Amino acid sequence: LPHKIPICESVSPVSDKRWHSMSDAEIEEYLKRLEDLCYDQMALGETETGKTYDFMIAHHCFLNQIVLQRVNQKRVAEGKKKIPQVAFCHGTALKMFNLEEKGDAEYPMRFKKMMEELKV
Repeated sequence: LPHKIPICESVSPVSDKRWHSMSDAEIEEYLKRLEDLCYDQMALGETETGKTYDFMIAHHCFLNQIVLQRVNQKRVAEGKKKIPQVAFCHGTALKMFNLEEKGDAEYPMRFKKMMEELKV
């Protein structure tokens, strides 16, 4: 991401790039880049070990879950079995979803709705 601190959160004292200030195109570009990296890394791991993954872990309850959902769908389309996906949930995304739900002007309903529609 093009900013001085390589994180992007909507509720954080250290990030000056916020999800709600990003366009849909920026978010999609970011998601696609992560999806491709994760997919390629998993494929490499399976090739190197001769084993397949049993589950996926997303750190955070936001975009990383979407990325892994897409990776899982891509793998299923190739004939691999769908594998469980789990996530570590912590403060910033949960705060963001809560502020969206409360109708906070700085956090218009966008990402919580997206997560619900994707059933993530």
